Formats: sequence, C-alpha cells, structure tokens
Amino acid sequence: MALFKAIRNILLSAGQTSSIGAASFLSTADQDSNGLNAIKLFNAAGTIKGYVGYRQNDLGGFELGGGNGSTQATIQFGSNSFKVGTIGAESATLTVKDSLGSVFNGVIAPSYIAKTANFTATSLTSTIDCTNTITITLPTAVGQSGRIHTIKNSGTGVITIATTSSQTIDGAATQSLATQWSKITVQSTGANWIIISN
Repeated sequence: MALFKAIRNILLSAGQTSSIGAASFLSTADQDSNGLNAIKLFNAAGTIKGYVGYRQNDLGGFELGGGNGSTQATIQFGSNSFKVGTIGAESATLTVKDSLGSVFNGVIAPSYIAKTANFTATSLTSTIDCTNTITITLPTAVGQSGRIHTIKNSGTGVITIATTSSQTIDGAATQSLATQWSKITVQSTGANWIIISN
C-alpha cells in the first residue's frame, strides 16, 4: 500500500483538491476514522460520489467505493458493467451486465429475445421466444463449453433448431418444437450441443 500512497501523493498532497473540468474535483486524505486512505471524487456541489483507496488494517487491499450514502459502485466498459451494491430491498448484491441485458445479481437473469423470423443465436443470447414457423441456428459450440440456450415455441408454428459446422444436438443435425409452449434447453460440450431439458 506504500506504492498507492506514493502515487496518490504525486497527484496531490494529503488534503488538497484540484479542479477537473467544470464539474468535479479530486481530494486526497490521510487515514480517516474508518482507516480509509483514498483519492475521492466529488461532483460540482462538493458531494463525494466515489473513491479509490485502501484501509490501513485491511489485508484485502484495494478498495473502490461509492460516495457517502451511495448504495453501489460500478465499473463500466462501454455497455458492459460490473456493479456491487443494492437492488431494491436486497443488500450486498453483485451485478454483471452485458450489452444484451444479461445479468447476474445473486440469481441469474439471462437475456431474453422474441423472434418471429429466422435467427442465428450468438454466444450472448440465452432465452429465445419464438412464434411463426422459423429456424433458430445455434452458434458454434466450440470454445463455448457450458453455454446454455433455451428456445421456446410460444406460437402455433414449427420451430427448427439447427447448428453450424456440422455440429449436433444429442447426435442429430436438428431438433424441432412442433407444439405450442414446447421448449428445449441445450448446453455446449465444447464440441457439440446436448439437450439438458425439454
């Protein structure tokens, strides 16, 4: 942690602030009453919005946090995010979200899409809700070991589930859902697809 403190002190001496644009500024502080040594981020009103630092007696090291009263801290990469905080009445949740809306936050909330025309799934699609007579083509199973897709027939047509590169689903080239409300859940073995529920 001496390295962190040295870097912090290169940026600012303890207790100093510095403007960053018109809307926010940094502040550094020596250990506070909770043992926190941190670089803190404030908004234009002077309200702390987040910090990065460490706690003096915490062997866990690096700490990233929200501001005073904040219920979450987020690391954002484009449309993908990693969030620790609260959701509704739940506390201490971990949320991972991708560009299609797939979420893990203690329970799995996979992505959902509805399709009325032929569609090729990707490694990011999970539940595919289908109507009409269409074909759903699974992505390659290679390099996707453990990946799960569920295809549901919510209409009166016939849904064909196909594969790529001559891969199979339980040894067959295709599977079909011929009745309304039928479904199939497949999982990648890393080479082909197997049915784990229908």
